[in-house]
Amino acid sequence: TFKRAADAIGAAVGRVVATSRFYDTLPLVLPGAAEGQPSYLNAVIVVESALPPLSMLAALQQIERDLGRDRASEEVRWGPRIIDLDIVAVGDLTLSVPGLTIPHPEMHKRRFVLEPMLEVAAEWIHPTLHADVQTLLDALPVDAP
Repeated sequence: TFKRAADAIGAAVGRVVATSRFYDTLPLVLPGAAEGQPSYLNAVIVVESALPPLSMLAALQQIERDLGRDRASEEVRWGPRIIDLDIVAVGDLTLSVPGLTIPHPEMHKRRFVLEPMLEVAAEWIHPTLHADVQTLLDALPVDAP
């Protein structure tokens, strides 16, 4: 699934210039959500793209659908799903429109985003927090997902 997603991203979004290794992580669940979900695989892909962010988002959501994700049938937020493609950052762009916030509003709180990001984009500086990836990672609590 990851290989197919990366290939589709390269075809629809832009040139894939780096891919982190995969991280097997415990699922992030809402309080009170059912336990026993399978672990997740997470990775970060760096892409050079000429697409504007909303077009990029539309392309990623189409790739999700092509790979079998049906958001309408997902019963629980953060529940099991075949693929979940997010735009984490676009250079130093900040954007907040319905359906899309860049940088991703929770990325700086997520070890499963920052660890793979450190591999492929360590030099990136969060445009509003003014911190690099390692600094964001170091600021996480030990038990952060």
